[in-house]
Amino acid sequence: MDKVNTLLIELGNTLDIDRVTAYDNQMWAVYMPAGKEVEVQSLDEREELLFSIKVCQGEEAFELKKLQTLLEYNFLYRESGGVQFCINPENQEVHMQVSMPMTSEVSRVSTMITQLMELCQLWNQYLTTQHQSAEQHEKLHSFISV
Repeated sequence: MDKVNTLLIELGNTLDIDRVTAYDNQMWAVYMPAGKEVEVQSLDEREELLFSIKVCQGEEAFELKKLQTLLEYNFLYRESGGVQFCINPENQEVHMQVSMPMTSEVSRVSTMITQLMELCQLWNQYLTTQHQSAEQHEKLHSFISV
């Protein structure tokens, strides 16, 4: 856990972070400006960190075509840089998740978080809007590359 704490402290030098909250169960919440929160979970058995960000919450995200698009994106796991979607069954929030080796350098983690936040914004627009232009739909196939 010391590695993770050190990494999160060093992230403050490369990202605009409001604060970091540590929880008992090897989880942290990194609070970014504009109310965005990135959850970090230590997966010790795999020596990875799992990063998760809430994309949206609400029934408009659960239209069949939109759910199909999320599953298709999950299928492109290798091409997407490992980004996948999940739905929290307790509160119906849609989250994006990606994992990185625990030994990743701060610069790579910082770049990944920045890209994850950008992707989150695009997907939020898609999932919460009724009608999409072809251009908006094309942007959804942006991937994380660090």
